[in-house]
Amino acid sequence: MGRLRRTLLSMESATWGYMVIGRAEYPEPHRQQAPVLEVTLKTAQALSRDELLSQPVLAQVVEMSRRKQFETQEMIRLFRSGDRIGAMMLLETDVG
Repeated sequence: MGRLRRTLLSMESATWGYMVIGRAEYPEPHRQQAPVLEVTLKTAQALSRDELLSQPVLAQVVEMSRRKQFETQEMIRLFRSGDRIGAMMLLETDVG
């Protein structure tokens, strides 16, 4: 769970930094962490299949993590396309 939290935090921080500063290199940590997140989520899913008692909690964590990943990816996409207001509005919805 620690790895998952650190990965999501890195991705979210990169997204926010990009939206605040606007420098093209700021989303790079987000891109770099995406494969790490995918491996971590697959590991969590495998654990949830093996650990019946923690299965509901792990499944919920995986789902919430995927929503956060989508949210940050979409914020970067909106910001890059020039829709800064849309990116900020998505941030305020707290989808992920």
